[in-house]
Amino acid sequence: MSIFVDEVNDVLYAGKYYQENNTIYVFENASTYTTGTMQGTYDPDTDSVARINVETISLMVDSNDNLYAWPDSADHVKIYYNANTLTGDILGPDKTLYGLVNNGYGMDFLPY
Repeated sequence: MSIFVDEVNDVLYAGKYYQENNTIYVFENASTYTTGTMQGTYDPDTDSVARINVETISLMVDSNDNLYAWPDSADHVKIYYNANTLTGDILGPDKTLYGLVNNGYGMDFLPY
């Protein structure tokens, strides 16, 4: 599970990495979840504003509202533009960046 909170846009991104069912769930009003535990019962499939079908072990959103998601192998990163406006089921990224090192976690670019 990977989590990122976009404090500027008040959005929570929760990535589930589990066998064949890999999804990033996007929740609006993230500030309402900061009281310790989420109150009530939440179903990510119906309570999220967007569901991004992507294998991810880590994710982040930059100051330009681009969502970056990279898999366990770390040899590429998938980029989704305008992350806080995504809605519905998202099947593919806006861009995939290749050339990342496949020997660790994080984003290490090859020196060429």
